[in-house]
Amino acid sequence: MNIVRVVAIASLFTYGPIVAAEQEVSVLKKEISLTGEQLVAFKLALDELKKRSLDSQDYKGTLYKFGENHVVIFEDPASPTDQRGSTSKIRTFEVELSPGHEVVRANFSR
Repeated sequence: MNIVRVVAIASLFTYGPIVAAEQEVSVLKKEISLTGEQLVAFKLALDELKKRSLDSQDYKGTLYKFGENHVVIFEDPASPTDQRGSTSKIRTFEVELSPGHEVVRANFSR
């Protein structure tokens, strides 16, 4: 009887952390995947947003391909889905980047 208890306790200590790790992994939720090029585009666009003293946490960024260029559009997450451009309260900010990662334009859009 004592041998069985020791084995059960040893099993618990041995496999307990594995079960906990599997549970943690199962709650991971994939939100986005980016290529290195896309990540650089987002980083440079965020730098342009910060130059204007805007807090990136107030915006939702979307990356588009426009010909050879990337365009990142930052929208307020509270904006209606059918709204285009900016309003006096909700500003939309666009950054266009060349393939060489140069900022072509960075402006508020309407």
